[in-house]
Amino acid sequence: MKSLFTLILTSSFLLTACGQDSKNHSSASPAPAKPATVADKEADKLTNPAASDKDKKATTVPILEKVTDGGSGGNPSDFERIPKEFSDKEKATPPKEAKASKKATSSDRAQKTKIEKKPVVVAQPAAPSTKKVVSKAKPVYHGEGQGQEAPPKAQQPPPQAQYPAPPVQNSPCQGTCGNIKTSQPEFPGLDVTGLAMTADQSYITLVNDGLMTAIKREMTRGSGDQVRANSMLAQSLVNGRMFIDPTTADRLVTLKVLENGQVQTYNFRVTGYTNRLKQMQLVPLGPYARTTGYRNLQASLACMDTCGKCELAVLKVEAASGGPLAKAYAILRAPTADLKFRMSHPDSQNHDVASIRNFFVNSDLGRSTSDRVENAKVETFEVAYGVAMVRTIIMGLNGEMFSQVSPLVHSTKGALNLKMRLADRNPQDLDVADLENHSTFLSAKVALARLVQVDGNGTLMVDYMTPRLSSGQEGEGFYVKFKARPTPVFPMTGPLLR
Repeated sequence: MKSLFTLILTSSFLLTACGQDSKNHSSASPAPAKPATVADKEADKLTNPAASDKDKKATTVPILEKVTDGGSGGNPSDFERIPKEFSDKEKATPPKEAKASKKATSSDRAQKTKIEKKPVVVAQPAAPSTKKVVSKAKPVYHGEGQGQEAPPKAQQPPPQAQYPAPPVQNSPCQGTCGNIKTSQPEFPGLDVTGLAMTADQSYITLVNDGLMTAIKREMTRGSGDQVRANSMLAQSLVNGRMFIDPTTADRLVTLKVLENGQVQTYNFRVTGYTNRLKQMQLVPLGPYARTTGYRNLQASLACMDTCGKCELAVLKVEAASGGPLAKAYAILRAPTADLKFRMSHPDSQNHDVASIRNFFVNSDLGRSTSDRVENAKVETFEVAYGVAMVRTIIMGLNGEMFSQVSPLVHSTKGALNLKMRLADRNPQDLDVADLENHSTFLSAKVALARLVQVDGNGTLMVDYMTPRLSSGQEGEGFYVKFKARPTPVFPMTGPLLR
């Protein structure tokens, strides 16, 4: 009886406990579901596109892909048993078994694939606005890497500058003469022509750009008789100057040649611009002189500057001799020059000096007057194994002109004091171009001009002296430094000269 009572009490206690547990379990209500946002709906569309909007519930989560354990030590079936939908309780506490419980034990195993749900933000379209908004902000690039500044646009090459050169067809203009550096490499030291004027004075080039070296190399090609014939022809060329016909743009060369002790004149003409030697035509009448020579000379011209002005040219002269056909080469230069003016006595009351001083000072200060410098040039005639002559020219807006001519030499003693010929006092036919339609009022106030400095790099210094005063007082002097602007040069090659 006692045993039966004990059994009944135990059974009743167990039933009561089970009922209480069942009651507690059934009374636990799930947490209220959070309303689905637009972002969640868009995320569900991206992760489970097969489901329709009506069938989706608030508790729906993306379907986890079936992955294979990559070395975590877990069982692949654990991932397969994950249901497609979780209960409310499971959603509140998502399972952590999906994370790797152990690190990879071998370096050759692949890392476990991680699947993360990234929220998708759906931008709401803004209402259209009819107000025009002007923004000064930098443009935004909407390609890859949105929000970044727009990449810089490719720079367009600058347009080719137009130069006030004569209307020449097929002119390979590549830069303004004097405003860009020469395309030739720098050559150190002076470049001599190969002929000496005196024991301590040698003919040189205005600048050392390699052209003289190239034409001297051509002069020495061939047999001994050929070289001797070339040398004799080169030493007979005493001067020359190139002109441009303003109406036809033809190149005209007046050449002075020593024949039987007398200087004869030859005039040649060529049409067009070319950077290769082009045959010139011997004409009986030049721009300022008639042809007086009797030899059968032939000439060819090549414009060597790249700006189309032919401020630098190579002249080839050929002449029949008793033996081989002799040939000689000369360089013709006519670059624009910059000036620097200096007075020996800046406060001089000499009337002649004051007039010249005002002419140059007005130019330095840029005063609005015609009594100032308009332009200046340095022209040279340089013969390989021959002479070199230089002409300095200063032109004024009022028509004034200064022009002097002298040999272009360098002294081994350092000091140079070479008297220059004043073009307006002893004019020759090559000087007519400078004197034509120009005034010599100021140049007539100069009694003497001397070449006192040549550096072989385009710089010359001329010392001018005014006449002696009527009172017997010695005249006063002033200096003008000429700096020739660099000329861009075509590369010089042997075939170009033949």
